[in-house]
Amino acid sequence: MICADLARDGTFVLPPFYAEHGIVSTLDVIIKNKDGHPWGVLEIDNPKRHIYDEHDINFVTGFANVLAEAVNSSKRNDDIEAGLLLMRDMVSDRDRLLASQARLLSEKAILAQELQHRVRNNLQLVYGMLNRHLQYPDEGSATVNIATIARRVLILARVYDHLLGTGLTRTIDFGAYLMSLCDSFRDLERTGSRDIDLTCEYKPLMLDLDTATVLGLVVAELISNSYLHAFPVGWGAIRVSLPERASGEEAEIEFADNGVGFIDVNHNKRHGIGLVRRLMEQIDGSAKLQSDGGTVWTLKFPAPLFSSESDAAD
Repeated sequence: MICADLARDGTFVLPPFYAEHGIVSTLDVIIKNKDGHPWGVLEIDNPKRHIYDEHDINFVTGFANVLAEAVNSSKRNDDIEAGLLLMRDMVSDRDRLLASQARLLSEKAILAQELQHRVRNNLQLVYGMLNRHLQYPDEGSATVNIATIARRVLILARVYDHLLGTGLTRTIDFGAYLMSLCDSFRDLERTGSRDIDLTCEYKPLMLDLDTATVLGLVVAELISNSYLHAFPVGWGAIRVSLPERASGEEAEIEFADNGVGFIDVNHNKRHGIGLVRRLMEQIDGSAKLQSDGGTVWTLKFPAPLFSSESDAAD
């Protein structure tokens, strides 16, 4: 755009600084970006009337092209720098992912070894239970003895269901496991001639697998005893409760039935009393029994607070 005399050309709407600087003649050339779109304007002004010729136009156009190339180069440099930063971030992310994958593979290998170790130990535990029944048979029939062993095997199976269902971890939510255990007993003990109500109340509690396994065996033993001995008339109620932990390092399970009850005799091999107490000793816990118009057990045990438990509470 060329104008030799702005005062005589009324087609322009000029900003105030033209008059302030006494601009009379002007030459404007568009600065284009690499796509050909306008990026800016290079302008030459003169306080005197001047006729701009072809040489002026070529000079200003050439300078505008130099500016355009500088602008495009600067943008390319910015794009290259941004690309390099993105590549560095991608490499860092890849390194973090590879390191995380290596840690996970190592942890899974260790956990798989622990799982094999627990399977072996728990099979030995079942073997020991069978031997114990041979040495100290209950007053019931062989069918009752086999059913008792079957219940204990069921408990171990439930532990591994939860273990594998949570991705092979070192801890499980014992509350959810306890509910699953009660559900299994309802299905196992459901008969047409008996009306026994089994309820389970719980709060989430993360426990290591060894502690969860032992407590599962204890609760299963108590439920089995109640089903077998507490309700000779064929009806009653059993309640298993895992309340909110009372302190930061200890938790408890409350077990109760409204059956006929029984007398606690030291070293009693009937009703699983001795087994319950031996199992609780394995995890540095305690078992308190009250039998007055029913049976009430209070099981207390160490329960360190795991980080996943606080995450689950959130």
